[in-house]
Amino acid sequence: MMSNYFVYSFIVITGVLLGGCAGQDWSRGLQSKGTYDCLSRPTHEQQACAKDNRDKFDQYRAQKAAERERSK
Repeated sequence: MMSNYFVYSFIVITGVLLGGCAGQDWSRGLQSKGTYDCLSRPTHEQQACAKDNRDKFDQYRAQKAAERERSK
């Protein structure tokens, strides 16, 4: 009976840790979403898609930096 407790505890703790790591991957925002979107496109469109996403992400970062400066 006691060994079942340890097995269940191990499974729960491992699941929580793995879930947290997966959550961090998906919470990276625009950049990770754009990467997955580009990889789902045909090969000849991937490079142009990646450049567009980099430009969008740079604009996003500049906007957030400007907002931080204004809030100071």
